[in-house]
Amino acid sequence: MEDHLTVNELLAELESRGFGISYVTLNRYVKAGFVEKPKTINAGRPSGRVSVYKRRALFEAIATHMMLNPSKNNQLRRIKELADRLEAANDCKNNIQGGVK
Repeated sequence: MEDHLTVNELLAELESRGFGISYVTLNRYVKAGFVEKPKTINAGRPSGRVSVYKRRALFEAIATHMMLNPSKNNQLRRIKELADRLEAANDCKNNIQGGVK
């Protein structure tokens, strides 16, 4: 089932992308309709029934998290701006050092 993720796989994938969304928060997003409900499948013995999400639930959860937490978006934007400034300053420094031979 490459196009589906278990809840643990989904949460791990979110964490690896920097979005520490909890199981409870994910369920809130599902109940609110922001993330599509998982499908329950029979996994056989001893696993029993397992809920799986479509892979797009990953992106639905990220988009929802970003919309509901705008202050975190601003922090990320500010970090990117600072990184761009630092890169520009390093370029300027390299140009100056290159011309002073």
